[in-house]
Amino acid sequence: MIIIINGSRFAGKTTTSNLLAKKLKRTAHIELDALRWFLPGLNLEQTIPINLENAVLITKNLVSKKFNVIIDYCLRKRDHSYLIRNLKNPKTEIYTITLKPQIKAALTNRGRTLSKDDEKRIHEQYGKGKHAIREIGLVIDNTDKSPAEVAELIKNYVRKN
Repeated sequence: MIIIINGSRFAGKTTTSNLLAKKLKRTAHIELDALRWFLPGLNLEQTIPINLENAVLITKNLVSKKFNVIIDYCLRKRDHSYLIRNLKNPKTEIYTITLKPQIKAALTNRGRTLSKDDEKRIHEQYGKGKHAIREIGLVIDNTDKSPAEVAELIKNYVRKN
């Protein structure tokens, strides 16, 4: 099983993914932002296609070893399409979850201090432009939910479907 967790910056993707990985047996968590650390000389836009390709390769390797995989990232529509196209396998279920707290919640300090760039990017991701985060799959408004509650919702969702 592959679970893709989508959402804007500071939507709770990584915290929720870490908790969910602990709730599901044999589950790995790939945080695409962490893959960017391998490419310190490149800007964000240059790293995205490489990070997506690396996530596909790592996911395929883990799935072949009978692991479930959770991938989390701020996915544009084309990024999500790339993942689905390259991970599609009749033997592996793929679920996409979009975490979409209200923008005021995403803009508050939820464990990390937001930079001006973070605030700008969050506004772009909630907008309609090229950086907009699309609502893909199951959409969860996690404004008033703890990461543990959201992880439990996702666990129950994937077990039912």
